[in-house]
Amino acid sequence: MFQQLLLIVLLSMLVTPLLAYLAQRLIKSEGALETQEPEPAMESNTPIVLAGFGRVGHRIGEILSLSGYTYVALDSDAAIVERERANGFPVFYGDVRNPEVLKSIGAEHAKVILVTVNDPEATEKLVASLCTSYPHRKIFVRGHSLTQCLELRSLGADGAVSEYVEVSIELARMALDNVGVSEQEQKTVLGGFRDKYYAEINNGLSVEKIKIQDIQT
Repeated sequence: MFQQLLLIVLLSMLVTPLLAYLAQRLIKSEGALETQEPEPAMESNTPIVLAGFGRVGHRIGEILSLSGYTYVALDSDAAIVERERANGFPVFYGDVRNPEVLKSIGAEHAKVILVTVNDPEATEKLVASLCTSYPHRKIFVRGHSLTQCLELRSLGADGAVSEYVEVSIELARMALDNVGVSEQEQKTVLGGFRDKYYAEINNGLSVEKIKIQDIQT
């Protein structure tokens, strides 16, 4: 445990100065936030673009930072941008639905675009636009229900993750652990459930109710 904590601290020390430098290059002025106008950006060659920097986007950003990967984040909430920027995160103000804004932060140069917007309708429109504008970029999306994840895949997303199922799996794991189910059996049941759930999404199968007994048979 100590070695893991030490590694995290070391990674944070190495990555933070780089992120601060990147943030300074991307931010032209604080005045743009006050007027709620999209900020002009310098093109970036970072490999990952985060569309949305709310709770989910923030956590992804932290993980990427700990992994040593640079990224550029975009959010249309000025308060979020101002707060996260003050904390050293490379967050940029602008409407993620605007193709010109995405272009200005170097989306065409990115290897991966992650969409974490917490608005199902806006997410679907954004994914459709991204898949048209950047057909050769990997696009991974935050979804809600299985139905929406299937829709996002049909729109062209390379992957869609359901936040609902991940919460369900973790709560189920806690319950199984506290009623005496072995760790290995938990992995078998929950891993099987997750694999079947995402197999439906990735293979574009029809939406069905997934039951534990379907996995165990």
